Amino acid sequence: YKYTYYKCRNINYAAENYLTKGFFNKYKIYGINRSQIKFSDGKTAVIQIEGISKKTPRRNVSYNLFLEKNQNQIWKIKKIYKNSN
Repeated sequence: YKYTYYKCRNINYAAENYLTKGFFNKYKIYGINRSQIKFSDGKTAVIQIEGISKKTPRRNVSYNLFLEKNQNQIWKIKKIYKNSN
């Protein structure tokens, strides 16, 4: 747990870890095909992520992730919005 927690200091790792892992994650994807940071001021960030959905039918999905950095410099997901394809 601590290893993953400290690895989430990297914004890309935090986004990938949240979207590709977790048993009850309704936004789960197989892998990230493309990611792009749309905005970041060092404390908050918006990342656009594209990948293939884990749910059937397997489709390309796109999400906007809103992240915030806590006092320990760890990125946390605050909100996820599904983009229309």
